[in-house]
Amino acid sequence: MEPTQTGLAIPLDAGFLSCHRCVKCVISRNFRWLLAALCMCREALFAGGKMATNEGAAASTHEDAAAAAPAPAAGRHEFAESLPDLLGKLPERARKLVVEFLFGEQAKEAQESQASAEVLDLEKLTLRAETAELQAEVARSKEELRTERDVNKQQRAEIAALKRRLQAVTPTSPSLSIVAFNTQGLKILDPEFKDDFEWLVGVLAEYDGIMLSEVFEKSKDERVGRLKEMLETRSRQNWQVCYSEGSGAKGAESRKRLQVHAVLLKSSLEVLRTTTTHTIGGRVMAYAPFSVLVRVPAFFSEDKKKVQDVCITSVHLPPSSKRKERDQQARALFGNYASEVARDALKVPFTRQGAREAKKQPVAHIVGGDENASSNHLKELGASDANGWHVGLGNEVNTSSGDQPYDNFVISKETTQDSFVTEYRVHEFPRQMANNKMGVKGVSDHKLIGLRITRTTDRAGGR
Repeated sequence: MEPTQTGLAIPLDAGFLSCHRCVKCVISRNFRWLLAALCMCREALFAGGKMATNEGAAASTHEDAAAAAPAPAAGRHEFAESLPDLLGKLPERARKLVVEFLFGEQAKEAQESQASAEVLDLEKLTLRAETAELQAEVARSKEELRTERDVNKQQRAEIAALKRRLQAVTPTSPSLSIVAFNTQGLKILDPEFKDDFEWLVGVLAEYDGIMLSEVFEKSKDERVGRLKEMLETRSRQNWQVCYSEGSGAKGAESRKRLQVHAVLLKSSLEVLRTTTTHTIGGRVMAYAPFSVLVRVPAFFSEDKKKVQDVCITSVHLPPSSKRKERDQQARALFGNYASEVARDALKVPFTRQGAREAKKQPVAHIVGGDENASSNHLKELGASDANGWHVGLGNEVNTSSGDQPYDNFVISKETTQDSFVTEYRVHEFPRQMANNKMGVKGVSDHKLIGLRITRTTDRAGGR
């Protein structure tokens, strides 16, 4: 026997049977004694093993708890069997307290274990969701990579095809390209035409030489200077500029409207001489033609019969509304160019016969710009084979507002047309052209016209 805190003596030497008897005694006497006895019983009941299985710990009734509790010893087994009867004699509140006292730790552990299991399950679910999302992202990335590879493959194929096309149209032999443009004041500084000039510069930069007409002398440096800057940025090459003397104005007041021709050339070309023709064949030119003699290194040849130098002349004849003046000036220009411009001013021959007589290499001559006349009419005015000329664009090739064929190239027949492969182009504006009669604004009322001359070569024997 051993005393408890309540003074109750419990016969411990009898094992669980003693505890059994003590519980019976205490139940009949005093609930306070019962608690004291249970303290000792609980230690004896669960000493040496786990208090109960999870099923016993989770039991909601004392019958389930008693059935689930382990009882390896004989006394413990007897006590477990009689415990429901003993607890049944207690008030409900006391019975709940006894069950909670005996099995509360187990229930708590079971709840914690169950909560841990639920947390683990939730973590597994979360992990599976994250894994699925990562797998989906990997699949998307692979698909995007496949798509990008396909796009890159297609782009490479398109680039290769474009290179083949460029190789097919780009001259492999020495060539010179010239573009002529009536600028109508060169509106490059006007904000409303900014996009148009971005396109325009892209076209001009592809040529070796540019002939501009109808540029006002008072603003030439600023406007042509801006064009030169844009060309150098676009082409990544240096350009040089030559200006004609002013013309196209009469009287002191109108001198503010003086016009010049501007010729821009890539730095690979060498300017030999320039001349402005104010008068020719005794006729005053309203807008004096401007000629520039250029040496083309690509045309160099030891063969003295080959053309090495090219003379380009920018022209702007009077409008069709001044038909008489236009016709007179055109006849004077094409009838007297060989003698007064080529031979006298530039000191070069116009024909092959002239080159032989002067013991010089032949020179190609190109006159281009706003002729304000059709191809057929230019021939009538002297730009004919009989005078040693060839008109480039046909009679129905319209180049200016109102569908007029006013812009053209007139080239020397022997030294240009018969000596080179000639290619002509007309560049359409992406937006509308200017039309003064209709009050329509635009960059110009004239399109750009281009000419490329290419010399064929003997690959076996050299140039």
